[in-house]
Amino acid sequence: MLEMRTVKKHQVSLLCNLILIPMFKMLVIAQVHNQVTRQINHL
Repeated sequence: MLEMRTVKKHQVSLLCNLILIPMFKMLVIAQVHNQVTRQINHL
């Protein structure tokens, strides 16, 4: 039982690394891109 639980936890963290982190990075990049575009438009 305990081993299965650790495997499941490991799979969840793997899933987070594969999906959530790239999504978060893309969100941050999009945010920065928007700010940069706004600043360029102001010039």
